[in-house]
Amino acid sequence: MSNLIQPDFKNIEHIDILKAKKTELSNKIPVYLLESGEQDILKIDFVFRGGTKYQDKSLVASTTNSLMQEGTSNWTASQIAEKFDFYGAYWQRFVDRDFAGFNLYTLTRYTEETLLLAKDILTNALFSEKELQIYLQKQKQQLIVDLEKVSNLARNRFTEVVFGKESQYGKVAAPDDFDLVKRTDILEFYKKFYQANNLYIFVSGKINEEVLQLLERLFGNDVLTDLNLQKQALINKPEENKKHRVNKEGAVQSAIRIGKQTITKKHADYPGLRFVTTLLGGYFGSRLIKNIREDKGYTYGIFSAIQSLEEAGAFVIMSEVGSGVCDAAIQEVYNEITRLQTELVTEDELQLVKNYMMGDLIRSFDGVFSQSESIRSLIDFGLEYDYMLYFIEEIKSITAEKVMQLAGTYLQIDSLYEVVAG
Repeated sequence: MSNLIQPDFKNIEHIDILKAKKTELSNKIPVYLLESGEQDILKIDFVFRGGTKYQDKSLVASTTNSLMQEGTSNWTASQIAEKFDFYGAYWQRFVDRDFAGFNLYTLTRYTEETLLLAKDILTNALFSEKELQIYLQKQKQQLIVDLEKVSNLARNRFTEVVFGKESQYGKVAAPDDFDLVKRTDILEFYKKFYQANNLYIFVSGKINEEVLQLLERLFGNDVLTDLNLQKQALINKPEENKKHRVNKEGAVQSAIRIGKQTITKKHADYPGLRFVTTLLGGYFGSRLIKNIREDKGYTYGIFSAIQSLEEAGAFVIMSEVGSGVCDAAIQEVYNEITRLQTELVTEDELQLVKNYMMGDLIRSFDGVFSQSESIRSLIDFGLEYDYMLYFIEEIKSITAEKVMQLAGTYLQIDSLYEVVAG
């Protein structure tokens, strides 16, 4: 029987990052090209500043984004779906607080056919009253069901109290909001935000000259009108009360959210705060997992993260625990934060988290489509390629003293909001 030998442990020192080539169409629409891979597949992203912070009324941004593929002046929704299926293509939508758009996955040989469909969706969407009402009723019923879950109740209340319920980052949709959305709202949002002057295109995969020629032919002649992106005022006034309870009759679990508004990716301390957040609860071997899951048995999972938005950020700890141990679990969270602020992290734990984060970064750059997502986040936040090198160096060089200092600066317990739903 052969002996089993554990492989040598190696620290990750370097990550290869491809650079996207930036060019422009004749009408100045930015196009980013990330060429890599052997398979004849392309991913083409159409990105607009059309997130929820730009809407005048709740649900307008997401409804507009969802209904664009539900029929155009040339094709019905079923015909569009059949054509994408026929060409082996996939059309994926996305919308968040800041940005909205679509990802087109297509075989290279059908790029022209699928781009013609994409162009039709982006410029000729109909938003029929029938489709709108079907969508609104379906989504309203889904939200009613979702609000029966304590995790959603806690998340929504946390968003409101941390960003301010009247701010564009803090507003949360309610079932009655669906009754207020009108077709005129959708048409106005579509016309204002889904236009050439508010678009950039990101192409990744096996790229040939024909792709750029097609983009020029289909999008390069679009007229760029004056664009005045007046998003609704963020206001951004968190509530003064730090502790909030959302009662849910009959709930056997309590959902916990603890956190605060914090820095954005552009802040010099962001990589270090990400490290502190990861060490605390950002991976399955974290301190919160070891204490509250493995030692105390209060929960199956507890995690911490930083939500990164263009104009604000949020630090949050998330868990669901039995109602009878809720207060004890919250106290253990505060105990672990206090440990970070008063005890130096050991060198072994420091290196473990460094390697975890470097490995996570490698996974985010594994494959051209994953790399395109990472590079797109740099573009969205107005960051240069050097930022990734800076982030990596900050993680590699962080010290136990720096961890303690950052925890003391950004995780003061009396600054944290506490939301419990159950």
